[in-house]
Amino acid sequence: IEKVIANKDKNRVEGYDYAEYEKYEKLTFALSDLSDRFKEKKFFKNYQFLFQKQDSTAIGGESILPLYMEEKLSKNYYKKNPSRTKTRVLATKKVDFDPKYIDAQGVSAYMNRMYQDIDIYDNNVFVVSNQFLSPIAPSAPSFYLYFITDTIYRDNQQLIELSFAPRNKGDMLFQGKLYITQDGKYAVKNALISVHRNINLNFIRDFESNLDFDKDQKGQYYLSKTNLKINFGISKNKGTGVFGERTVSF
Repeated sequence: IEKVIANKDKNRVEGYDYAEYEKYEKLTFALSDLSDRFKEKKFFKNYQFLFQKQDSTAIGGESILPLYMEEKLSKNYYKKNPSRTKTRVLATKKVDFDPKYIDAQGVSAYMNRMYQDIDIYDNNVFVVSNQFLSPIAPSAPSFYLYFITDTIYRDNQQLIELSFAPRNKGDMLFQGKLYITQDGKYAVKNALISVHRNINLNFIRDFESNLDFDKDQKGQYYLSKTNLKINFGISKNKGTGVFGERTVSF
């Protein structure tokens, strides 16, 4: 882990002198953990096709009811010295609610604030207004335990599977797995992130994030895709909740 931390600034977009990329974002929300009784209500009798089936172990339960979708495509520019960033929105598309009843712009701003981009290379990562220490921050070894749990071959390269967990399960920290390259760059190729269920996260039942990194023609790594899933509920384990998923491709 020390080598990953030592090389972190080289293995992210800030490691480039210049960068230009397109970013596609998709944000969806749905009612989650729906019971058979809910689906069999008279109102939904002729609209069963609206319900989305998924694996029983997936976040949100076996059946969800999509409510909202928003998409955005943007062009992004980065310059290292002097430090500058610029974003130009190319296209947007989202559900339009009746403005007499719902402030669509306010809903969009709130949802995007709740589902911010997760960058594991940042020292501190915000999840639903909560700050978490990244497992590859310079001070992370004092707070996380690390275990080499496997060595795998993926995308024509050998990777070390490094599992991590909080030293204290009650701390506001992540748990999950990092897949580290063995090409001398010690870059994160993939990260699977979640939190322990004992942590109180503002009505969050489940949280899961998946980050993928690719390598350009010069051999430098960049974030290529992120997926963030969060399931909210008034009760920690029972009743209908709200499931949100944000997917970003670079």
